Amino acid sequence: MNFVNIPITDYYRRCLNAAKSAGFKWVVSLVAYDAERDGLYRNLHRAWLSLDCITGKHILFVVAGKENRTHEERWNSKILDTFESSGVYNDYVSFLNEDTKLTDYLRYSIKDERERTYDRIRRNQTRAVEELKEYFGIQESEIPCLIFVSLRSNEKHIVPICRRANDIFDYFKNIFVKIEPRLKVVADLENEFTTLSGRQKNIASEIKEITFSGVEIIYKLYEELMQQANENNNSELLQCVQNMTYGKFEQPLRSQLNKFVDLIKNYEKNYDKPFDSNSAADSCQNKIRKKITLENKLAGVSSEIERVETLRGHYLDEIDEIIRSSEMSEKTRDNNRLSVTVTGGNPQINAAFDEAAITATQNNGVDIDKLHRMLEDVRKTISANMSLEDINAVNENLEVIESESKHSKPRKSFLKTALTGLQAIKGTAEFGAAVTVLVQFVSALI
Repeated sequence: MNFVNIPITDYYRRCLNAAKSAGFKWVVSLVAYDAERDGLYRNLHRAWLSLDCITGKHILFVVAGKENRTHEERWNSKILDTFESSGVYNDYVSFLNEDTKLTDYLRYSIKDERERTYDRIRRNQTRAVEELKEYFGIQESEIPCLIFVSLRSNEKHIVPICRRANDIFDYFKNIFVKIEPRLKVVADLENEFTTLSGRQKNIASEIKEITFSGVEIIYKLYEELMQQANENNNSELLQCVQNMTYGKFEQPLRSQLNKFVDLIKNYEKNYDKPFDSNSAADSCQNKIRKKITLENKLAGVSSEIERVETLRGHYLDEIDEIIRSSEMSEKTRDNNRLSVTVTGGNPQINAAFDEAAITATQNNGVDIDKLHRMLEDVRKTISANMSLEDINAVNENLEVIESESKHSKPRKSFLKTALTGLQAIKGTAEFGAAVTVLVQFVSALI
């Protein structure tokens, strides 16, 4: 099997195509001059292994700029050609996702590409990060950084990385808390889409297998024309059908009538007898009824597929927005001292350093961490069977509750409306239970 080491930006473009074909929805990359220098790679690897079970099917993680020194690292970045025993890799790119298998139609000659690129590989790879800076439009001040690329829209989001040990892990953990319930619904919808697509294909095959003989085709046209004549009280059309004569009608009715008359005349010429509609009635009507039933089923399944795709797109848009609005803010200085400026009011400031943690409780008596967990519990129980309107209502009401709980004096009317809205939505038993717990907790604010 032949492989060629190609420049990093060429490789990255092929990586995006291959990742999309493999079913990934996002590619996120770490770009750093020396990922091991500040422990970024180690922290990133720790974070990803902990969270890969959630996102592994959806997000491909690419480490760019860290030189692969071992054989295993080097071949962990390979992309196979779809139709040939060949592929490409890059010495400065590797995947964190375990057992990643990417294929793409590479469309070039391995031999020609090897001869063309080897001379410039050494020079180009010493500038791996500089090339990626230009490719992504990254500012020097933003490196090291994470780059998210949506494979649906090709939009990118750059997140500069802080230098504290746990920043990467905490950043991804915070994002995944928000996107995990949405990814779960997306996975359920994709399974439903696969099931519905299989059903759609089977029904379409059944319809295709229903064929009509020459006599049945004539009778089918006869029934359709008679139905139109009776429904529209069209005596002229009725007379033409009974007398098997042409008439002056608008298209497509004129073509349908002409076809019927031509087939009748051809039948009588070949069989030397008049067409008898009764002889074809039974078999033809059974087939027509079966086909109509199947066509109605097909329309219903197609409508369900459209609903599932719309809902899936809605959730993916929400996840895109969560990623686009994410950032990794620097909370401490290098000397581990915290600087805070406060104006007005009677503030309370709590600070934690090193491995310490603080549970924040607002002065309105609300345990924010506990409330956040309850809100996420409700989000996790949103069912793919809910209508898009209900799902939007759930998210809007949860956002109202979350927003109001941050105020020292929450607006009771807003909270009451949000809680009433949640209780009015019908969902699974798990959804109802999560809403009940949330209502009991929030009622303390009212």
